[in-house]
Amino acid sequence: MHNSLSENFPVEYVSWLALNEVCGDAESLGFGIEMCEAWKSFAVFLSDLGSRPSEHHTLVRINAALGYTPDNCVWYEASCEPLAA
Repeated sequence: MHNSLSENFPVEYVSWLALNEVCGDAESLGFGIEMCEAWKSFAVFLSDLGSRPSEHHTLVRINAALGYTPDNCVWYEASCEPLAA
């Protein structure tokens, strides 16, 4: 199933891979950003966030002080007003 999901949602999959890289190597990169345990599964990540609404959207944290969790992440359109912290 993971393989077909990554093929059907390539943009979301690349976002998920990048997220895993940043969070998985937090100590050496110096970020210290955490990702919720459930999101180690691409299927759960995709189920929580859904597909990216358009090519103008990117994955962002609502509160940059918090980690990557379903309650703190959204697909955000860059042309929109800035997110409130």
